[in-house]
Amino acid sequence: MKNKININEIPNLCGVYLFKDQDSILYIGKAKNLKKRIQQYLNGSINSYKTPLLLEKANNLDFIVCSNEKEALLLEQELIKKNKPYYNILLLDDKKFPYIVIQLKPNKLEFKTKFFYKQVPNTYYYGPLPPNYGYKTIKNFLIRECLYKNGLPIQTNDNEFWKEKFIYAKKILSSSNNEIISRLKHQMIEASENEQYELAKDYRDVIQYLTNKSSQQSISFSEEKNFDVIVFLKHDSYLLVLVHYFKNGVFFMQEDFVVEIKIDFYESMRSFINSFYSIRNQPDMIVTNYEIEKEDLIFDKTILKPKKGQYLQAVNNALKNIEINKTKKILEFKNKENSISEIRLFFNQIIKKEINDFIVIDNSNENNKDIVSVIIYYKNYLPYFSNYRKYTLSNDLLSRKSDVEYVKIGLTKYFSKEEKPDLIIVDGGKQQINEAIKVKKELNIQLPIIGLVKNEKHSTEYLITEQKKKVLLKNKSIYNFLARIQNEVDSYAKNFHLKKKINSSLEGFLTSISGIGLKTEEKLLKHFHTYANIYNANEDELSKVVSKSVAKKIIEKLEK
Repeated sequence: MKNKININEIPNLCGVYLFKDQDSILYIGKAKNLKKRIQQYLNGSINSYKTPLLLEKANNLDFIVCSNEKEALLLEQELIKKNKPYYNILLLDDKKFPYIVIQLKPNKLEFKTKFFYKQVPNTYYYGPLPPNYGYKTIKNFLIRECLYKNGLPIQTNDNEFWKEKFIYAKKILSSSNNEIISRLKHQMIEASENEQYELAKDYRDVIQYLTNKSSQQSISFSEEKNFDVIVFLKHDSYLLVLVHYFKNGVFFMQEDFVVEIKIDFYESMRSFINSFYSIRNQPDMIVTNYEIEKEDLIFDKTILKPKKGQYLQAVNNALKNIEINKTKKILEFKNKENSISEIRLFFNQIIKKEINDFIVIDNSNENNKDIVSVIIYYKNYLPYFSNYRKYTLSNDLLSRKSDVEYVKIGLTKYFSKEEKPDLIIVDGGKQQINEAIKVKKELNIQLPIIGLVKNEKHSTEYLITEQKKKVLLKNKSIYNFLARIQNEVDSYAKNFHLKKKINSSLEGFLTSISGIGLKTEEKLLKHFHTYANIYNANEDELSKVVSKSVAKKIIEKLEK
């Protein structure tokens, strides 16, 4: 590469640089001074064990001059997300953590649960949260607090009203919610005195979760801030990262990572943080064990490297945790990388193409009712949850009402507007592959297709190619990987189908309960709007519309 770069053609200006080979972009970086930065590469000043490999593979260098460092940083991140270069750190949301999502829409406010973070305008994410953190309890409380008044749904199209509710909901979840917590305590006592014990329990649980009083962690801060402690440790050619999340000054969750240092240590830290906070909610403050320039980060948050006090104690505590498990974590990372290399080679051999990203499609129905099609997405052989898709298939669109038709419609819906992977995997054999081929031709998509075929015991048996060649899965790690993704897409489809079935079966369910006729059902729907809301209501909420005995019957039958 040295001989191919004329350093005198590179300006002493701020910008973004791109190392390329003949087929793709290998690495994207930003520099305060492009000429000095590239000179460092050529002089060997930037020297992880993979940097020489990068320079050896690269046969071209492009650069884009920017007006300032912030512009260069934003462009760098945008290009990394778009091109996903091998030598850049690109974290994926391959861990499932629940978020409570508040979304302000025109003339209304919505509350949802999602299992990945995504930057969306007028949307607030509360999380990530541990699975046992009571996110359902908090979400139901927010719905009651913001969408209802005196037990009745608020009916208004006043956008300013919903803006105020949006701000109020965010305040409930913030660290400055002492006034709200005090009111909740009063309401809890009041509900208990009125013998509304279930409601009182809800208030108690919400108070506990919002204040995080159940945490047993020894370190807690008098200053009730939401912050992350994120520490880095270099071990050989690996960067180990540990994140401790603090809510209201109290520890409540830990995440750890191992990544390869492909350029240098500082660049890997900077790249990790920028990538991490593109898939995680940003806290009020970040506490870390290294100095990191604010100009190198894509967000504008306080970065603290403490020298004394409780914050330093929290950093040291995190470092102790990372030291304990470092050998085990690196071994796990190596094993995963080796397994991915095997699968990558296997795909290359049978498809004759480099595969990094792929989708898997499956369907679910019961007697051709409540038909759904789902797609799971794997990026660099890891689940990429934000690209998972679910589709309800309307009977109006169906003529054959068969699995192959569901495959065709699911893929057509997906490729009409989604990101194209390197490979399509269908859950099925020759017939399902034939339907996928039809979609390829109709939409002019040039992607290979394979099928995963199950045996009579519903276990993965073999793979079939687009040319109908049968491939036995003799390698254990390859078999386990393919069986796992086939089980995952099957489970994802069945769970979505079950939800659809529950919602559709609620219609007519209410009138099957003694004491509920069409008028009572209408009354419940007028209050709760949907059958799903009735299903999610507790006994106290139902009792505002029907008698306590009828509310109890509804709960008992739903539990069955």
